[in-house]
Amino acid sequence: MDSIAVYTLDESSNLHLKTRKSLFADYVFNDPTYTSESSLVELILNGEPFYRSHTELHDLPWLFNRDNGFHSISVTPIRHKGEALGCINAGSRVFKEIPQNVKILLEAFAAQCALMIAGFRKYGELLESHGRLKTMFGQIQDFLFIGKEHGEVIEFNPAVAKKLGYTHRELMSKNFAELHPVGRRQEAIDVVNAMLRGEKSNCVIPLVTKSGDLIPVETKVSLGEWHGKQYIYGVSRDMTEIISTQEALKKSEETYRQMFQVNQAVKLLVDPETADIVDANQAAADFYGYNIEKLKTMKVFDISLMTPDEILMVMQSVAAKHIRSVNTQHVNRKKKVFDVEVFTSPLNLGDKTLLFAIVIDVSSRVAAQNKLAQTEKSLREANETLELRVSQRSRKLETINSELN
Repeated sequence: MDSIAVYTLDESSNLHLKTRKSLFADYVFNDPTYTSESSLVELILNGEPFYRSHTELHDLPWLFNRDNGFHSISVTPIRHKGEALGCINAGSRVFKEIPQNVKILLEAFAAQCALMIAGFRKYGELLESHGRLKTMFGQIQDFLFIGKEHGEVIEFNPAVAKKLGYTHRELMSKNFAELHPVGRRQEAIDVVNAMLRGEKSNCVIPLVTKSGDLIPVETKVSLGEWHGKQYIYGVSRDMTEIISTQEALKKSEETYRQMFQVNQAVKLLVDPETADIVDANQAAADFYGYNIEKLKTMKVFDISLMTPDEILMVMQSVAAKHIRSVNTQHVNRKKKVFDVEVFTSPLNLGDKTLLFAIVIDVSSRVAAQNKLAQTEKSLREANETLELRVSQRSRKLETINSELN
């Protein structure tokens, strides 16, 4: 064929020229764009290859300029899973009728283009989703880290640089351990390794800012993939408010009452023996959708998706100071489920020990982590599938060419 052009369809079914080649100075199809109402687009949407010989070209003034000297033309739709993606337009000054072997090559080429276009579109959609995910990560106030096997930091969210006071360049040159106090860095390394082995659930060694101030945190780490390689994911929650609340509670019951009612965090007072909700603040009422008096008639069983046995076991462990936090799911009055992290501590009121619980909604963080994992998996699978299909189509074209020759 002397002239060939590839067009793609946009979301409005308008056709746009992407590339073209010709042995001469002119082309069989000169228009860079065809609207959705054009006959060419109608041909493509019909889905069948369109071939015309020299005796039939006088009926096609709407399609191309016959004065260019072409004796035959073809329009081969590019389709993928029934969807029209574009077309390959070709013309010949040699063939008065396009031979069957050339038709086979054009249709094979169209099939290969369909795989490539569909793959690139999918890849673009995933990249766009990945961009939205990075925006969401930028809004999370927890410290989020991604690092190599030996602790080198390769990625982090804006909260890390903002709260620790480092520049991006400074953080990228650091190791996880260097973000902890000098005298506790080896301890931090040992605890992280223990978490990766499943022997510990968290690390409470504080982070240190560039100016030397300590930030109390609870850090959790896990292994995950990033761009097809295994890395360490770390999430550190700033415990400053929680610790200040707990310390204030130890000073006096009055301070506790002020902190309980005024602070905006969701707070519950629970009987560990019965799971009764003894008291709740207004933030809890707003979060769960019940007024405070109603909450005080309910049990933890009514707002948690854990089984009663699991809840009682956790509360007993908290009362015995074996654990201080748990990740679970709570449900509000409208049956909406939230991922939450519950920080608890025993509270002695007279001769009764109750559990003071601070409930933090971590739904956005959990969703972001799940979405990141899914996006990375989809990107990897899309890339592998595209490479495989292009390789298969290339081998098929080579086979057809060898048979034709």
